[in-house]
Amino acid sequence: AAFAPGDVLLRVPEPLLLTVDQAARRPDVADALQRARSSGVSTNDGNLALALYLAGGDADCFWSPYRRALGGVDHLPLFWPAADVALLAGSPLAEDVAARKDDVTATASALGLDDGFAVAEAHVLSRAFEFDRGKRRAMVPFADLLNTNRHQDRHVDFEYEGDAFVMRAIRSGVVGDEVTDSYGPKSNARYLLNYGFALEDNNDEAGRSRDDACLDVALPEHLRAARGHAWLPGCPALRIRVVSGDDAA
Repeated sequence: AAFAPGDVLLRVPEPLLLTVDQAARRPDVADALQRARSSGVSTNDGNLALALYLAGGDADCFWSPYRRALGGVDHLPLFWPAADVALLAGSPLAEDVAARKDDVTATASALGLDDGFAVAEAHVLSRAFEFDRGKRRAMVPFADLLNTNRHQDRHVDFEYEGDAFVMRAIRSGVVGDEVTDSYGPKSNARYLLNYGFALEDNNDEAGRSRDDACLDVALPEHLRAARGHAWLPGCPALRIRVVSGDDAA
């Protein structure tokens, strides 16, 4: 059916949401988190990832079917073969991938979990919703299937209303239109790290785009005195910013 701004396009009742509070009430989740904290390891509020991980091994768990439906993570750099990760060498993303691997490995070790925890963590990072001005976080079945769009071109906004997660239209649509969400203004490096894709023409709205690289070019001694007012006094190198994109100069 056609829809107009303000129309409710999706309502997911609270009992169907996997929230941080619900996850923390599970004894196995609470015990595992406490063990990690006792070891001095930050769990990054890993209640949701833990709950998803534990649901995968418990066929009777309410969340087990949802966990199985989330699919694979091979498209994420964290799970790429070593040969593919090597293609990122020299980029900031390569450092981010390595740091993410170290963080997840340390958390899983502190919790006494296997590699399946990294998969659950990846699902949370790529699918969880934050609302109520960042105060609440949840896995929302069905809503997490929506594709992203540029923030200004998205079809919906979402919020927690009463006892349900609600998506409302912010623009009109007709039968056959794809309804899109926004994953937020991000650089392609962040999109690739967390979601496994990059946008063909992406200009990050949230500050400096990470789709660029800074090159420090060493200057010969005889040129340092002529470095110009834009260079830092005493700096022996010229920093050049190279920005990717069709309109980059």
